[in-house]
Amino acid sequence: MSLAGALVVDICKVNLIYGAAWTSSNEIVFALETGGLWRVSEGGGTATPATMLQAEASEVSHRLPHMLPDGTTVVFTVKKTRFPSWDDTLIVAQSLATGQRKVLVEGGADARYVGTGHLVFLRRGTLMAVPFDAKRLEVTGTPVGLVPNVMQSANTLPVQLDSGAGQFAVSNTGALVYATGGVSSQDRWTLAWVDRAGTAENLSLPPGSYAAPRVSPDGRRLAYHTTAGDWDLWTYDLSRGIAARLTMAGEQSVPVWTPDGSRVAFSSTSKDAMSVFLISPDGTGSPELLMTPEGGARPQANAWTPDGKTLAAAGNDRDLWVVSRDSKTRPRVAVKGAMQADFSPDGRWLAYASTSSDADQVQGQVFVQPYPGLDRREQISTHGGVAPLWRHDGRELYYLENASGDGPLKVRVMAVPVTTPTFSAGVPRQLFEGRYRINGAFRSWDITPDGQRFLLVQEIPQPTAHVSELELVLNWSEELKARVPAK
Repeated sequence: MSLAGALVVDICKVNLIYGAAWTSSNEIVFALETGGLWRVSEGGGTATPATMLQAEASEVSHRLPHMLPDGTTVVFTVKKTRFPSWDDTLIVAQSLATGQRKVLVEGGADARYVGTGHLVFLRRGTLMAVPFDAKRLEVTGTPVGLVPNVMQSANTLPVQLDSGAGQFAVSNTGALVYATGGVSSQDRWTLAWVDRAGTAENLSLPPGSYAAPRVSPDGRRLAYHTTAGDWDLWTYDLSRGIAARLTMAGEQSVPVWTPDGSRVAFSSTSKDAMSVFLISPDGTGSPELLMTPEGGARPQANAWTPDGKTLAAAGNDRDLWVVSRDSKTRPRVAVKGAMQADFSPDGRWLAYASTSSDADQVQGQVFVQPYPGLDRREQISTHGGVAPLWRHDGRELYYLENASGDGPLKVRVMAVPVTTPTFSAGVPRQLFEGRYRINGAFRSWDITPDGQRFLLVQEIPQPTAHVSELELVLNWSEELKARVPAK
């Protein structure tokens, strides 16, 4: 839009934008939730890729672009996990002309170049600065924390708003303006049983950062992981009310019980790669390796076939893999552009949520395909959906519908009657809605063996933070040069 008038120019059609920057060649470089950066003419047209993910580095997203003074080099944030994690990010610089790329900072987001010869960026809500040679694209010092409690869209729900963006700006005259607030607290969740009418009963657990809860096949225990600090696996004895951490090295996520309840599959990081392992639910014994990364995928365990021989896992490559417990059979891609899988109780059908990596993104839908044939598919959801879940008798299929938009978290639990073995699906209907966690390449909820109650991660009501003023620091560039001398 021109500042001199009200004329608005449509540039291109996209869904959600995760940062944009103007180049010296009259293009706009912008980011989406996943995938590389895109570029489009300022006058409008078709967007084309500007950067590509590096599969061998397990990258999920390039976002928050910022152009350097030469007008052809873009600085952006690299995110390595689909589920929010802001400790394994990278800040990189890449030439749009040659594609040459350099890593500048580890563990930061939303970097901007300042004319004093610095990069400023955010790390967990703290505004950091580091000396930077923009011509050689080299960091020439150690990052220093300057301003705490700067508002950053990190740990935010709905996950579509979890961009990592910082609410700050530095003017060419050296002034700094920012909003306070830091990052969102992750300790605002509880695990809850919810019946089909939406009546909730919280478990006896303190507020935390729970994710991916799973009910054991016998209904006596739970498994889940936490997402604050180190990602850890936990089990919970329902009759005794005791939670126990499964102590292991690295970060673990997404526990999935084997059908006989004797083992738990989970994903774990090791040397910046993510693999799938099996372990006893009491934590004894050493983890058994089930799947190593294939083709750059960072697999997240999803669901077992009823016979316990095959595990579905979603990779950050936006594809759904199947992994055999037979070590002689290599993992393979079963469905492209899919995640959050669940097998039907008879093992003959695979439900999943679709994904998209195009600039013209649309909300994903829930589909069902025959397994193992996968020769056709039936759309189940009507207005978008994620995290499908079969009832244990196979007569109903559930999924979550994100109705949050840009407002407060609101998730609908939908039910669809189905018939098998000749598959047919009825019309989806809403059971209830609430403030439930809904994110990641894995299912974020579960159901009891009798099908009467759902296990959900429920948000604890928090007072709404209303930002009514911005902090303005004049001549901030002088403080920056004094505290972080450029070499």
